[in-house]
Amino acid sequence: MITTTGKNILLADDNQLFREKLRGLLHDAGHYVVATFDGMGILNELTKNPTSYNLLIMDMKLPHVDGLSILNWMKRKGLHESLTTICMSENTASDNYTESTVKELGAKKLINKELTHSEVLSEVNSALFTKVLRVDKSQRVPVSLTSRFKLGMGIHEGSILNISTKGIFLKTSRLLPKGSFLKVQFDLPGISTGSLTARCEVMWQTPENFMTSRFFGVGLMFRNLQEKEVEKIGRFVDLKLRSDIPG
Repeated sequence: MITTTGKNILLADDNQLFREKLRGLLHDAGHYVVATFDGMGILNELTKNPTSYNLLIMDMKLPHVDGLSILNWMKRKGLHESLTTICMSENTASDNYTESTVKELGAKKLINKELTHSEVLSEVNSALFTKVLRVDKSQRVPVSLTSRFKLGMGIHEGSILNISTKGIFLKTSRLLPKGSFLKVQFDLPGISTGSLTARCEVMWQTPENFMTSRFFGVGLMFRNLQEKEVEKIGRFVDLKLRSDIPG
């Protein structure tokens, strides 16, 4: 998993394959997921457990009760103030709603169902953890950065899925012992034209029984970064935070 602060998520989509894929993605990332295929499932679950969930993710085109009806019901019940909601859409010409429409009804955002796995996770984590990130910029922000790392004499590829001025989560299929050191090279889009190379210490690794997970990897802490490198990472984190804060 890539978060140690898993949240309770209610997921609704009538496409079973899509629903199970997204459910697995969120579970692998450390969250707890209850899934349903229609709008009635949302109504029933939120009526029984109105304060049990941190996030609702729903397709706007649900059977029986559609997304707009759900948002209107939540607003009447006052649930839109306590339950963060992400709406999903395939952005077809027949859609009778926009991002402005769903936000007026209390939703956090409207996202495209064609996003990649890492992009979906980034949207979910930014919605769940924005309040924390606003007050503490040392918290890791979700990203999707390609990287290369050197361990011993070998060069390997990986993906950085979150970053702070203190460290990163590196997605890699390699087993890296706790306490080992490696050099990780990555770019900071929008901040620097050149790559940054950081010496990192392995602090923890996803358990081996999660090796087939899309989020198997290691938590790394930066070691001996120069002041200018910390400043660059700090500006990049700040840029990501600002992109997640409305207005």
